[in-house]
Amino acid sequence: MTESQCFFGRFSWRDNIDAPAVLFPENLAIAEGRVEQGVKQPSASIDYSNSISPTTILTGRVGLSRSEFTYDNQGLGFKPSSLGLPADMDRVVDRQMFPRIGPSGYVSLGGSDHRHSSFNTYTALANMTKIAGNHFLKFGWEGRIIRVNVWEARAPGTFNFSGSFTQGPDPNRASSTAGNSLASLLLGTGTSGNTLIHAWQNTLKRRFSGGLQFEGSYTWARLLDTGISHQNTYDVAASRALSSSDTAHRLVMAFVYDLPFGRGPRFGGGASGLPQALFGGWRVNGITAHQTGTPIRISGSNTAGIFSPTMLANNNGRRGKKTGRAQDRLSAYFDTSVFSQPPPFTFGNQPAYSPDIRTHSIHNWDLSLFKEFNITEKIVTQFRAEFFNAFNTPRFGSPNTSVTSSSFGVITSQSSNPRQTQFGLKFLW
Repeated sequence: MTESQCFFGRFSWRDNIDAPAVLFPENLAIAEGRVEQGVKQPSASIDYSNSISPTTILTGRVGLSRSEFTYDNQGLGFKPSSLGLPADMDRVVDRQMFPRIGPSGYVSLGGSDHRHSSFNTYTALANMTKIAGNHFLKFGWEGRIIRVNVWEARAPGTFNFSGSFTQGPDPNRASSTAGNSLASLLLGTGTSGNTLIHAWQNTLKRRFSGGLQFEGSYTWARLLDTGISHQNTYDVAASRALSSSDTAHRLVMAFVYDLPFGRGPRFGGGASGLPQALFGGWRVNGITAHQTGTPIRISGSNTAGIFSPTMLANNNGRRGKKTGRAQDRLSAYFDTSVFSQPPPFTFGNQPAYSPDIRTHSIHNWDLSLFKEFNITEKIVTQFRAEFFNAFNTPRFGSPNTSVTSSSFGVITSQSSNPRQTQFGLKFLW
């Protein structure tokens, strides 16, 4: 521009693509699982320099750079349902692509993700340089904005097959020669399930009156699953049973109660001075929850050799439920004699979750006791005492439910915390 001012510009471009060779005709190449990876990196900047004086120089720069990384799945656009998979997959996947099908010992088909990521960097800076005698001074400003955009579509399904599915005659004995993963693939894959719930809820409220306020709700519910956890893919309806999260009864109450002592209430209504300070103005509040436990599953070993699905135990037709306090039957929470391991290549007849055997129920009270003291007209002190699991009621963990385990039916853990007490002092002004 002039002897003292000048501009300088720079532009660069990098474009790199890593594309595997196409080894099959177009109508088959979509199943190869080919991914073309690319990187594009354009960048540009403009510099400005102004020699204001022999001892003062002003410089500035603005720049933009972009890095775009692509991971292009060549199976994009393929409908999974065209392979006989559920049509729902076409709607719920991130993008319709060829799923991964991997029989062990063979080259897999399809799979991989589909991704595009870009990183944009905007830069601006200005500097002033000053020479003063033997001193060199430089000051300035720099600003930088980095924007990251990431778009990812995950593989629409992964279906692996091993030879154990078609291995015999004993599925519990591994063999390097028995079974074939392609034969397992030809037998097909699993299916989806559904959940049904029936529920009834009551709510009870009382507005603050007479020193008492409370609100509570009671819920009766029955939650059923079909196919969520099943043994036999070809008879999913047989898996209809209670859900693992079925809670038949649940009661929750919250309350606030002003204790009837001290000035105003019916006991000690004329109290003043020390009696009022010690006994008047106390309030109790709390939350209590009571609910039945959830159903448990009695499982067996995988004797059918079908991947790693649910395998249930056999039942001899008798109920396994025991009555009495849980702490009195920790070593035998239920009657283990009514369950047994199914023979090889058979399914157990036990429901997915037992309707009569449930985990330990919940009975919990969280309480607090507090009182406010007026130190002055504007300063109030609040004392609180809080008790979690106030009555120290234990809730034991789930029993061991594996019919082949040496500790079958034994409870070895506790799922609730012991009573916790804390005190607090708060100043309000």
